[in-house]
Amino acid sequence: MSNDRVQLDPFNAAVIAFVIRFERDLTTIWDDHESETHSAIVAAPVKGKYLAFRQFFEDVEDEIALVVHRCFPSLLQVATAQSFTVTFRQPTCRVDQPRAGPH
Repeated sequence: MSNDRVQLDPFNAAVIAFVIRFERDLTTIWDDHESETHSAIVAAPVKGKYLAFRQFFEDVEDEIALVVHRCFPSLLQVATAQSFTVTFRQPTCRVDQPRAGPH
C-alpha cells in the first residue's frame, strides 16, 4: 500500500469536514429522538402512538433545521472565499496572445 497523501485545497477540505460533521449531527439527532420515541410508542395506546410519531418528526425537523442553519453559513463563507481567490488569482488577459479583430 502506498503512503501517498493527497493535498486538498481549502474548499474541498471544508466540504469534507462539513459532510462528516453534518452526517454525524443528523445521525445523532435521529438516534436520540428515535430511542425516546420508541419508549413512548411501546407504552402508548394506539392514538398515543400516532401522536408520538408525529412529535418525533416535528422535533427531528426542527433540530435538522437548526443544524443546517448552523453549518451552512460556514461552508458558504469558505466557498465564497475560495471563489474570490480563484477569480482574482487568474489573469484577466494574456499579453502573449494576439488580439482578435482589425489592427
